[in-house]
Amino acid sequence: MRARGCFATQMPVVDPRRGKVKKCQFWAHAVDDRSWQGPAPPAVAYIFAESRGTKEIVAQLMNFKGVLQVDGYAAYRALEKNKITTGIELAFCLTHSRRNFVSVSIDDINQALAELAKEKKPRSKKSSLASKKHVN
Repeated sequence: MRARGCFATQMPVVDPRRGKVKKCQFWAHAVDDRSWQGPAPPAVAYIFAESRGTKEIVAQLMNFKGVLQVDGYAAYRALEKNKITTGIELAFCLTHSRRNFVSVSIDDINQALAELAKEKKPRSKKSSLASKKHVN
């Protein structure tokens, strides 16, 4: 089974018709079979594209079958549903996945601290005396 990594990065390009800079993409396709003594030497191919959309990545990978290591970008997820690119199994990058755990953890901690702060607010003497009267 073949394995490949695929990542996109922005490439600013001057549009000669408009004279303005537009955001294009360089798609990097990396292969390294050394870990299982595969036949191919390590290599990276860069493919220029006008966009980062699903159509671009489908066209680039229409003949690929195997494991594709990717980040969490939605265009890669569309590969699994696309009829042209059957045979691709996505392997998501753990570093990108870790970001979600960190943000969830920080959000959870902040929420818990806010709840504790609400509970620890000192009550006024009047409210504590009033609550004692209701108990008796």
